[in-house]
This record gives sequence, structure tokens and C-alpha cells, in this order.
Amino acid sequence: MLRIDQRVWVVAITLASCFSVSCMSSRPSPMTLESYELVQSDCFAAIEPVPSEELDAPETVRRAYSLLRSAEVFSSPYIGFGGEPSCEVMAFQRILDSPVADGMFKRLIEQATLAGQLYGLSGLYFTDPGSFVAQVDRYGKMKKPVRTQNGCIISEEPVMAIVEAPRSRYGIANGRLPRSFKSAFRATSDRAGRL
Repeated sequence: MLRIDQRVWVVAITLASCFSVSCMSSRPSPMTLESYELVQSDCFAAIEPVPSEELDAPETVRRAYSLLRSAEVFSSPYIGFGGEPSCEVMAFQRILDSPVADGMFKRLIEQATLAGQLYGLSGLYFTDPGSFVAQVDRYGKMKKPVRTQNGCIISEEPVMAIVEAPRSRYGIANGRLPRSFKSAFRATSDRAGRL
């Protein structure tokens, strides 16, 4: 855990860095298909996939599940000073595009870290709207903090603030975050007909 004086420096450096043009831009330039595939392979390369006996899915989907199951941060699609693609959002998309997406998102809610559970909840928005509404009610009351990253800002927010964000903000309950996770990077990956 960081001491108070260390936290002050971290916040000061982060805020100072965020006044750079790259962090303040709303969205980075579109990626080429080659750079998209390179980033995705880097994201999943060091992740040990869930064993096939435990989860019947292709290896890349099992790696994506492993990444989200142990996620430490709930991030927006574009993170860091240069607006780099979030590995977690790429993993979310990999699962969403698989035929076993509904079961995997439900397993994330049962087995993942709190950040991973929020990705699972976001996935239910698409795969099981009825279950999504029930889970939103549960998570919408949760005051426990979760680490977040939006662009270059890293912070902690209560789960309920992320789930039940006002209509003007990105939130899970209003569908804005799940839809942004689904559509991020798609212009690049859809050109090749795959993700």
C-alpha cells in the first residue's frame, strides 16, 4: 500500500501527464489490422489458459477468460498516455464473439476478481438481458471499491458508481460501457472479418 506522500506524488504526476495532447485526445487514431493483431497477441501471450477440461472453448478464448478472471483493473477501451487498446477489453470482445460467451460471462461473475466480475456483468448485457437486470440490482448497491483506469487516470471507485452511473456518464446499467466495449477497435478487426 502506498503511503500518503507517495499517493500525492502519484496523483500529481498522473495529472501533470494527462495534460499532454495524447492523453486528452478523445480517441486515438485507428489501428492497422497488423498492429491490432500484434497488441492482441501481446495481451494474451503471457496468460496461461484455463485447462480445456475446465472450459470447453478454443485456447484464445480460454486465455481471454483467464485474463478477465484475474483482472486487477476495470478499464475503458483506450488506456494510458497514448490511448493504447485495453487488453481486458480485447479479452471481453474475444469472449463475446465466442459461442460459449453467456456461460463464460456468468462464470466470471461467480469466479473472478471484482474487476473481472464487472466485465462479466457487462457481457450479460448482450447474452442474457434478464440475468443482467438482476445482477445490476445486486452490483448497483455494492459500495466496495474497485480499481479503474479511464485513459491515463487510475483511481478507485465504488462499484455502485460504475454500475449506476448517471445517464451523462459511461455506466454499466445504462448500457454505455458494454456497448463501448463491444464496438472498440471493431473498425480495424471487422475489415478482416475476424477478431
